[in-house]
Amino acid sequence: MLVWDNEAGVGRGRLTSEFAAFAGLLAVRVHLCRPRDPEAKGVVERANGYLATSFLPGRTFTGPDDFNNQLTA
Repeated sequence: MLVWDNEAGVGRGRLTSEFAAFAGLLAVRVHLCRPRDPEAKGVVERANGYLATSFLPGRTFTGPDDFNNQLTA
């Protein structure tokens, strides 16, 4: 599942047809955060913060599968 903030390129309230097609290609669900919902935004920001400060530094990846394997290990 992709959790996305309220962005025009992705959709405001509902997905744009282009982004819906992209999500379908990836076979993932998309959760759009509601406007003015700080709790949902915090979940997104905490996940981004973890990746940027705790997970990514010092690691190397050979590709998307390697990234996912390391993330879920």
